Amino acid sequence: MNPQIKEGLKENTIIKVPNRNEIPDLAEEGIIMYQVEKKETLFSLSQKFNISQAQLLEHNPELNEGVKEGDMIKVPKAVTFTNNQVFSPSTLLNKQIKVAILLPFMGGKTIDFDKKTTNSKNLTRTLNIVTDFYLGSEIALDSLKKQGLSISAKVFDTKNSLTTTATLLKTSQFDDVDAIIGPMFLQNVKFVNKNLDNDDTSIISPVSSKDHSVFASKNMIQGAPSSSALSEKILSYIAENYNKQNLIVIKDDLKQNKLKFDKIIATLNKLDSTQKVRVLTPEKGYIKPELFKRNLLNGKNNWVVLLTKDPSITNDVVQNLGVLPEKMKATLFALQYKGNFDKAQNQHLARVNFHFPTASFIDYEDAKVKNFISSYKKRNHVAPSEYAFKGFDVTYDALIRLAAHSKLNTAFSSGVSERTSSKFQYLNNSNKGFVNKGVFIVKYDGLNLKKAE
Repeated sequence: MNPQIKEGLKENTIIKVPNRNEIPDLAEEGIIMYQVEKKETLFSLSQKFNISQAQLLEHNPELNEGVKEGDMIKVPKAVTFTNNQVFSPSTLLNKQIKVAILLPFMGGKTIDFDKKTTNSKNLTRTLNIVTDFYLGSEIALDSLKKQGLSISAKVFDTKNSLTTTATLLKTSQFDDVDAIIGPMFLQNVKFVNKNLDNDDTSIISPVSSKDHSVFASKNMIQGAPSSSALSEKILSYIAENYNKQNLIVIKDDLKQNKLKFDKIIATLNKLDSTQKVRVLTPEKGYIKPELFKRNLLNGKNNWVVLLTKDPSITNDVVQNLGVLPEKMKATLFALQYKGNFDKAQNQHLARVNFHFPTASFIDYEDAKVKNFISSYKKRNHVAPSEYAFKGFDVTYDALIRLAAHSKLNTAFSSGVSERTSSKFQYLNNSNKGFVNKGVFIVKYDGLNLKKAE
C-alpha cells in the first residue's frame, strides 16, 4: 500500500491508511488482544482469563518459547477476568436450594474390630472420614440457614456400591436437585456423572484429586485441586518472584520423570537469559557434599527446586541444606509436600525457608477457623479433623455460589474464595465442567507454617 516507506519514513511524506473496515477485527472473530504484563506466566494468564494453558497455546503457539513482558497475545473473547477476583456475593437469590449429599456410610456392613485385617482397618478409616466430612457439612448447612438461605438437604448412603447408587438415581428425589455433593470415591463420581439425567444439577466431587476431564460433563465440579495444579502453582510462584537468584534443580533420574522434569528445567531456564539453571542428579540416592559446595553461591540467595518423590534423596538434600553456614542463603522448593518428607527434620526445613504448594491449609489464628472449631466442638464434643474442615468448606462454598447466581456457569466462575482450610478458584474446562485451581503456597516461618501469599 505504501512501497515508498520501505526506505524510511520522511517528513511530509503522504501515506495511505486503510479504511477501518479493511482491518481484520479480531474481536468480531471471537478474539481479544492482550498485552502481557511484568512477571506474568502461562499459568497466571490461564488463571486470569479463566481458560486452560492448552487453549492459550492453541491461539499463541509462540508462548511455547516463553512468556515475555509486552507480548501481544490472543485470548478467546468469551473468557472473563473474574477468576482472580474475590468471590463476594452481594445478594442471595430468593429461592430454595435443594441439595443431595451422597456419602458411603457403608450401611448394612458389619465391622469386626477383633479381626485386624487390612480391609477392616480401611473400612474403619473410611467410616471416620465420611462421618467427619458429613459433620462438617452439617455445620455449613446450619451456618447458611442462619444467614437466611432456604435449604432443603437430603443425605443418602451409597454404601460405596454402584448398584445402590443406581437405585438411588432412579428415584424422583434427584429430579429438581440444584446440587449433588459426592460421591466420595471416583468410580461412583463417574457413575453419577454418566447416569444423572439432569444437566442443570451441579455434581460436586469433593475429595478426589485425580483428573476428571476424561469423563466429566459440563455440570461436573472437581472440588479438589489435582497434583498438576499444585506443581503449576509453585512453578508460577517461583517465576513471579524470581530476581536473579541462583537456581539449582535437584532431580532423580527415573525414566518416567524425564520428560516432565526436562520441561520444568526448560521453563526455569527461560527466567534468565544470562545464567543457566544448575542441575544436580544424585548417585545412589545421595549428593556428594562437594557438589553442593560447588553450586551454592555465597552472597546470593540460592533457590533449590527439588524434583523427586524419593525419600532418600529428599532427606539427603534437606540434611545437606539444613546444616549450611548461617551466611549461606538458601530456599528450598518442592512440587508437593508428600511422604518423602516424613524423615526431614523441621529445624532443617525452617533453616532453608522451605516452600511448598498445598490444597489445604488451616490457620488456627484465623477468626473463621476459630468459629468453626468452636461450633464443631460444641456439637460433637471433639476437635474437627481435616475431613470435617473439608466437609464444611465444600458444602458452604458450593451452596453460597449457587445461592448467589441463577446459572451454574456463573456460580463457579465468579471469583476466588477461601474458607476454613480450602481455596476455591474454579477454571471452566470447556464442556468438561469446572476444575478447582485453588492452591496455597506455604512456607516455614521459624518452626511455624504460614501462607507465603
